[in-house]
Amino acid sequence: MKPSYSERRERLGRHFDAIRETQADAARVDARLAEQVDQARRFAEALARNAARAAKDKAREGPPAVAGVATGMPRTRWHAAQVVEREFVTELSCTLRLPVRSTETLIAESRTLINELPGTRAALQDGSITYRHAQAIMNQAWSLHAEALAGFEETLLKSAPHLTVANLKNEARIMRERLHPGSITARHQKSVADRTVIFEPEADGMASRSWYDSAEKVKAGYDRLTVMGMSLQGPNDTHTLTQLRADVFEDLILDGVTASGVGQGIRGSVHVTVPVMTLLGHPEQPSHFEGSGPIDPDTARKIAAGTPGFIRILTHPETGVVLSIGRTFISRGPTSGQPGRRHPLHDSAVEVGELGRHELARRLRCLHPKRWAVAVEQGGDDLAGAPGRLGRAEG
Repeated sequence: MKPSYSERRERLGRHFDAIRETQADAARVDARLAEQVDQARRFAEALARNAARAAKDKAREGPPAVAGVATGMPRTRWHAAQVVEREFVTELSCTLRLPVRSTETLIAESRTLINELPGTRAALQDGSITYRHAQAIMNQAWSLHAEALAGFEETLLKSAPHLTVANLKNEARIMRERLHPGSITARHQKSVADRTVIFEPEADGMASRSWYDSAEKVKAGYDRLTVMGMSLQGPNDTHTLTQLRADVFEDLILDGVTASGVGQGIRGSVHVTVPVMTLLGHPEQPSHFEGSGPIDPDTARKIAAGTPGFIRILTHPETGVVLSIGRTFISRGPTSGQPGRRHPLHDSAVEVGELGRHELARRLRCLHPKRWAVAVEQGGDDLAGAPGRLGRAEG
């Protein structure tokens, strides 16, 4: 017998119940991960304190210890606590395959959840909120004094299980403004110092750029793009307003000028690796845009047509491994060799001539004062290893 409509609706409801329970399970896992990360952090700090005490005791018994020899700590101009912190961040970054900045954020969030926001941690453990809800609370709690945290958290948790993340962010921001002891003017001036523009590679040869600045400036800029985009709309124009905003922004940022006239004629600098076969019109050969990734052949040829010069790169005809690139070493990969680092290296050229790879690795090791070693495997993959563990640096 065919089930009735009400029975089918009931079955659909059970599907949604299962989805909700899976989401709650994910929240419990996130809470457990935060606890484990903070436990590891505290263990690493305790280990460093014990090593420092042992080094002091040994120094009293004999000649002064030399950093990196008798103490077992690396030779570095950094404070010992900084070395421990950087080593822990790097090791966790490799373990979780996260960028360094994301790892630092995870460590800070875990520390806050476990030590400062017990109510938020409990809500995460019972699955009533998600980790993104917890992040919305933490992001505003970080700037509050300790005595204001309890009331801030208690009030938000009353509504958090029933709010979207966006609505919770808004409520948390408003409450934080009410509870923050400093004036909005002083806090705004401090935040303005963090203004920035961020470049983010995207799929299909695209990229995005975000602008963080004073709200009135960003809103005014967006409104200007909207007004200028609307002025370009015609009765037969098929472009959306969103596309026109992007077109106006492109024209302003690439060819526009500042009030003083600075900017006219200044063009951005990009590095593109273009196979010769692509220049000859064979689209099956991929091109690579440094700091972003693969781009389409037509764009690669367009960039190559206007370039002021070329650098010859000799590659193996079968494997494609770079064999020679002249006397200037930039990078065998597009970014820094630090785990998770995605910063382009076109500003970091080093004159090394025809140094062997092992000699080059020895010199590069000096750039990172942590206890990491550099090795080279046949085939060109560099390995960076921490004590007892290995991580692969993909080039």
